Amino acid sequence: MLANCTGAEYQRLLDRTLPGFLDAVGRSARVGLAVYNAGTDVYEGDTIGGLGLSAAAVLERDLFVVEQLRTRGIPTVMLLSGGYSQESYQLVAATVVELLRRYTRAA
Repeated sequence: MLANCTGAEYQRLLDRTLPGFLDAVGRSARVGLAVYNAGTDVYEGDTIGGLGLSAAAVLERDLFVVEQLRTRGIPTVMLLSGGYSQESYQLVAATVVELLRRYTRAA
């Protein structure tokens, strides 16, 4: 990944590579579980990661990845790693809240 990569650049790369990769893997065998490493060190406020994604771009990335996996019926575990900013927990929380909003039914 490029240093200071923007959210738009990152998402374009993800759009170009993830769907084809998932389709190729799914053709050769049934995928029993995906482990999604949803690190927040890509965030622009992270002093170690070196990338430049905004909070909105991190959320977009997470939702895109989960949607790609769900569309293919692949069970997913989202793990957290890498995230060395004061906002890391807020980035994760935003993703979890949006996933719950999208994919849970009202009681």
